[in-house]
Amino acid sequence: MLVSAGNAQRRDLLYTRVLTPFDAPSNFNAVRSAVARAGWRICGEEPALRLDAQTRVTLLDVGERVSVQFHGHDVLIASICDPSVGFSLAGRQHCAEHRELVRQAVLPKP
Repeated sequence: MLVSAGNAQRRDLLYTRVLTPFDAPSNFNAVRSAVARAGWRICGEEPALRLDAQTRVTLLDVGERVSVQFHGHDVLIASICDPSVGFSLAGRQHCAEHRELVRQAVLPKP
């Protein structure tokens, strides 16, 4: 089944919820550390509440935007393609990878 670009973009704007055993300050610190290691630029942050970042920019990629909110043990993650670029399947794949990077940062290590 084919999904229209508009429906896909609207779905991408929704936050993905990750329940963790850690509190908001611990989750915030884990995400902030992962963002720094990934080389993303932090656009805004409120410790233990939210972190907004833009992923690495290259000659062929303007980077995606990632927004993370922290509520108790919940971490809410959204990643969208830069709106100035428009819809792109490659960008959607990158956004999924960025959400996974954040998810892995807040989950317990085996």
